[in-house]
Amino acid sequence: MKTSNTDSGPDQQASGPQSAPPDLKGKPRRAKADDLAARSHAEARAKSLIKVATLQIPEEIGTSPLFPEPHLQFTAALARLYRPDELVTVIKHFQLDDSKKVRPDGKGITRSAAEWISSGNETGTVPQCDAGAWMMVNPSNGQGIEDRHVTDHRYLLLESDGLPLELQVELLRHLPLPIICMTLSGRRSIHAIVEVNARNAKVFKEIAEAILTPLKEYGFDSTCRNPGRLTRAPGAVRKLDVKAPTVQELIYLRPPTEGPATPIADPIKALHELLHKAAEFRITPQNPKQQFYYDSGTRLYFRQDSNGLYLAVDEKSVARALVVEMGLSRKSDGGGSEVEFVLNRIQTRFNVAYAGPLAGYPAGLHVEGNRRLLITEGPTLITPKEGHWPLITQLLGRMFQCGGIDQRPYFYGWLKCAVECLQSGIRRPGQAIVLAGPPGSGKSLLQSLITQVLGGRSERPFTYLVGETSFNGEIFFSVHQQVEDEISTRDMRSRRRIGTAIKGMVANETQRCRRMRCEAVALKPMWRISISLNDEPEDLLVLPPLDMGIRDKFILFAIADGPPPMPINSIGDRDAMWKALVAELPAFLWFLQQWEIPQDLRHPRYGVREFHHPQLLAALRQTAPEERLLEIIDITLFNSMDSSIAEPWQGGALDLEQELLRTDFQREITALFSFNGASGTYLRRLSNDHPDRISSTVVRGRTRWVIRPPAASATEAGERLETERSKPGLPQPPEEPTGLDVTE
Repeated sequence: MKTSNTDSGPDQQASGPQSAPPDLKGKPRRAKADDLAARSHAEARAKSLIKVATLQIPEEIGTSPLFPEPHLQFTAALARLYRPDELVTVIKHFQLDDSKKVRPDGKGITRSAAEWISSGNETGTVPQCDAGAWMMVNPSNGQGIEDRHVTDHRYLLLESDGLPLELQVELLRHLPLPIICMTLSGRRSIHAIVEVNARNAKVFKEIAEAILTPLKEYGFDSTCRNPGRLTRAPGAVRKLDVKAPTVQELIYLRPPTEGPATPIADPIKALHELLHKAAEFRITPQNPKQQFYYDSGTRLYFRQDSNGLYLAVDEKSVARALVVEMGLSRKSDGGGSEVEFVLNRIQTRFNVAYAGPLAGYPAGLHVEGNRRLLITEGPTLITPKEGHWPLITQLLGRMFQCGGIDQRPYFYGWLKCAVECLQSGIRRPGQAIVLAGPPGSGKSLLQSLITQVLGGRSERPFTYLVGETSFNGEIFFSVHQQVEDEISTRDMRSRRRIGTAIKGMVANETQRCRRMRCEAVALKPMWRISISLNDEPEDLLVLPPLDMGIRDKFILFAIADGPPPMPINSIGDRDAMWKALVAELPAFLWFLQQWEIPQDLRHPRYGVREFHHPQLLAALRQTAPEERLLEIIDITLFNSMDSSIAEPWQGGALDLEQELLRTDFQREITALFSFNGASGTYLRRLSNDHPDRISSTVVRGRTRWVIRPPAASATEAGERLETERSKPGLPQPPEEPTGLDVTE
């Protein structure tokens, strides 16, 4: 739809009514959303380029014109862009298309640059209409405004409608291109003219392709690639489709330089290098919370939330975050989109062998050898603080002084070594402790306090220990592995299986983590195992027999009965006691930090040596098959003799087995010797537990056993009890006054 135009200045033509600004209300919502997304992405790219680029135009460029008078802006631009005899075509007629958008109309008016400059200086005006004015970027032959009418392929137009004006200015100042002129369009864009000096139309097309195609993602109009392009004429006043009449202001002209112009190939190369650098910067998270990691085991991605905690997210969520937070594009140019590129980059460069909590490790990325581990949550450590801990003193003093033996040095040493490992990050193994005592003696309460000291989390490894499942991924989350009266199997095979599993958890530095639907991965957790159970004989039968290979992996504490450190008459009282105990933990840890493990209790591997309370040890020995074998030996071989005159039995393990099978205990002996070499295995265990009674020598490559009759003197258990009682006492914390109000 063609309209008449209202002109001013020389060469006026017919005029007509002005049109209203284009109506965009009918634009589809989807198109609007796409435009907004494209603008957002372009802004993000522009900002990233500015951050990595070197300033190319040092002059400050704003929205103020170079010259206050509009006609001087017009004439100055012509004088800088064209030689005096070159023909310049100016368009000052327009039409409105179906969308009511202003379009230049007609072939325009062609004059030499010198004539335009002279006319402007004489009249003080600029050729224009209500829509402003346009001019051909390149010189023409005056016969039209098509590409075939261009006489010198000297300039390329850069234009962007998608970026804010201030951002356009900064972006243009940082582009390594020979920009010679910048003009405000009167609305929302800057027309920048780049000097390319192409030999012909074909070369111009190649240059335009090399510049505009990559800049399209930065908000520049990629259709400005033809040499006959029109640009806004500096100094013309734009009245149509603007809120108020606006001058198309000239804001930058490059000063003339001596010598030949730089070949455009060098700026294009510099532009591509800069765009590659900006792309690398853009896809590299500048904020640690934008960094994603890929767990190849679970095929999940991990990132930090606003609180610094790591969350597991799927690939769709990652893609959405890359678009929303980093401004990356989902559009593909045939070689994959930016989002796809970054997803591939995360999988190949930021993959981890394991992602999740790992016992003893602080949160963050850890490197072990050629593997990366992403620890998503670390232990919550309590800061030691000097103070008093009367309730904990009372609780531990009552629990660990049992049978005339003060067991606290072993407990303090065990806990001190564990805390030091957590605080220093240097992992070392630690024994499994057993808390055996009457119901209600505080065993579970103590385990809960241990959990608080060892990071605030605990796991239940029972199903893994008894072999009900081979999946053990959850027990890798926490330092404290807690078992409470859960083990019900009492047969010897199950007990030995539990013992073997605990031995592996205690002694092996590297553990095999098996998560469901994931490949197994070798990890190095820091574990501390506590087992609480009642001290009845049938309850102790769930513990493994303390053979030589497992004995040093356990500490057996006999827990004494007694009242809690505070009266418990209601649920509220229990909660108050727990809060009071937790409040004393910093002071207790301060005591542990200052306290030194006695020299005779130190162990080079575990920090503190093993301890087995004689009462528990005697009860466990009575349940061991080798002890039952010794009872049968005493009954069958020495029962009818006076122990003071009986001769020792001598022979091989097979000889003993054959002799016992001829006794009344044949059925029981057959059950005891149910596996090959059972008699020799039991005799070796007995020689370790009762060296005064059973010993061996090797004669001609065969082991010969000597079994002595039971002694009439004091029992071995009594001798061990006296030994424990004679050990040095424990350095105690200062006594606290009784009746202390814990709530203050």
